Amino acid sequence: MSRWIWTSRVEPSLFPYLVIWFTLLTSGVSCVTTRNAHVAQANSKLAHWNEQFKEFASEADALIQEIALLRNHPGWPEMEEIIRAAPSIEYVEGQAVAEKKTTAAIGEWSKKWSAPGQKMLTKYLELAERSRALESRRSLLDQERGLVYAEWVAAVAEASILSELGETPMMLLHRMKSSVDRYGVDSLGLYIKKAS
Repeated sequence: MSRWIWTSRVEPSLFPYLVIWFTLLTSGVSCVTTRNAHVAQANSKLAHWNEQFKEFASEADALIQEIALLRNHPGWPEMEEIIRAAPSIEYVEGQAVAEKKTTAAIGEWSKKWSAPGQKMLTKYLELAERSRALESRRSLLDQERGLVYAEWVAAVAEASILSELGETPMMLLHRMKSSVDRYGVDSLGLYIKKAS
């Protein structure tokens, strides 16, 4: 009897919508739990990204300090000229001439500064290599930032708690992006921390 009453008073085409509505109504507690789980998972990923960034920033700052020590050597400006000139000499005069001129310039530099020029060049090359590796990590962190942020915004929007947050999604995105963008490689391929 109840089936007849139900179908006689409800438009048959609306029946599937009523079933969906009833299912959603009765599973409300489950949905809230799922939404909270999504937010917790997104927050966990955000915290993990922040930890990775802190580790990266610590390594970047340490590398920048080492680079500052290299650049503070009184003979650095002349060594930088030798480093910058080598690719141009090679392009114009060929690799063999460039190697000969670079070796001669480093020898003159060593005499002038009473310091091992080849050791300084090797130190520069090591720091430049570490800078490139760190820049690759920064680039990956920047890509992950976008993914983590998108997941976090989706989870928070799903849970409808945007208004309850101390930090809006745009503020979080800006903070994450500006943190990553503080670091980079200069024209010599050495790591720098850009002015905020």
